[in-house]
Amino acid sequence: MVMGLDEGSVQAHIRGAAPLADPQPRLSRRAAVRHLLLATSVLALTACQGSAAPNPGPRIASTTSVAVSNADIVERVAAWVRARPSRSWNNDWGETVQMYGLAHAGQVLHSPASVEYVTRWATERVAAGVTLTPPTSPIDWNRYYTGPQMHITGYCGSWGCDLVVPALQNPRPALQALQQQIISYITTTADRTGEGGLRHGGGRETYCLDTLYFSVPGLAHWGARHRDTSTITDGARQVTLHAHRLQDTKTGLFYHAWNEPASWTSSALWARGNGWVAMTLAEWLTVAPANHPDRAAMRAFLERLVQALLPLQTPGGLWRTVLDRADSYEETSASAMFTFAIARAIRLGLLDTVARRAAVRCRTALQAYVAADGAVTGVSAGTDPGDAIHYMSIPRGTYPWGTGAWLLAVAECALLDTAVNFFT
Repeated sequence: MVMGLDEGSVQAHIRGAAPLADPQPRLSRRAAVRHLLLATSVLALTACQGSAAPNPGPRIASTTSVAVSNADIVERVAAWVRARPSRSWNNDWGETVQMYGLAHAGQVLHSPASVEYVTRWATERVAAGVTLTPPTSPIDWNRYYTGPQMHITGYCGSWGCDLVVPALQNPRPALQALQQQIISYITTTADRTGEGGLRHGGGRETYCLDTLYFSVPGLAHWGARHRDTSTITDGARQVTLHAHRLQDTKTGLFYHAWNEPASWTSSALWARGNGWVAMTLAEWLTVAPANHPDRAAMRAFLERLVQALLPLQTPGGLWRTVLDRADSYEETSASAMFTFAIARAIRLGLLDTVARRAAVRCRTALQAYVAADGAVTGVSAGTDPGDAIHYMSIPRGTYPWGTGAWLLAVAECALLDTAVNFFT
């Protein structure tokens, strides 16, 4: 499978939905390649077999397997992912979110099959070769989406394994080397603005909120494991720089994108963009030292964001794709992202019982968006920056980033249910 900003045609093809419109006309050639590849991707669902299990051991934010009443529905979602050959998923942003969610849920709910599947997926791609594309060089999108290699480019969507690898618990040496390559690329090679902010890359806007998620948590996890405070600090700086350009000073919520030199900012409060920020903050706060000088500021960002989100939760338990528009649809992936971040923050002792009730309500609501075959539904397609009408027009279906966020949220709530702090 292949994906990216306009990923989604596979869902239309598999589940019989109407074909999706291209949501990023400014990259029409890239989008055309993407849709063609999606439409012709492997559709045979085969059971995944073989693969050595990863070495056991603690992860930085260690988890313990727990029993939950809805374990069957979690396994149904996980099995939906595992039913496809691991080689059919590439390492673009949505796939890596999906693999991170699958690995996290596998660790929490004691599903060796899920952890082994993610390990096999990453190992296969690394074995095929790791390609490094300079940030200013054109990206061969056809190769990026279809090649068997692990691709690292100037586009932040290619960096997601910096978070997948730590989730595998003492990953194999080849995967540890991959993580080091990605972190080195982000810190020494990736294109940055004059103020030091990571550019989104791939010919896109200067700052986009998803850039934070595919860089900051990985930098923080690397720094915590290797006692390198510089990467933890750089992660916090990225949040601060993006917030300076994208945070709404009145509400504390975030706009999707900012572009220089015209200093253009997208005009609506898009839910999934805020979901990227919420998960980024929760991940950073998980591993940053208690005495880190940026910890108070990062906690304040998260607290203010959650405070703004709570009154916007719908009676049904989810959040709308344009957060402050009552006429916009409820959206699964952003809601799952908020639930993960809130549940994680509660386990860290950062949020109160009001936030806990919101997370539990959303966790319950998310279960209704799982089809009989395990597909997570109600997920908005890959989305360019725009205005409220633009976001409200994005079609919904089943996409890897929604599946990954769903697994992360439900697994994190399972840990929350145990009332145990696993970070001590």
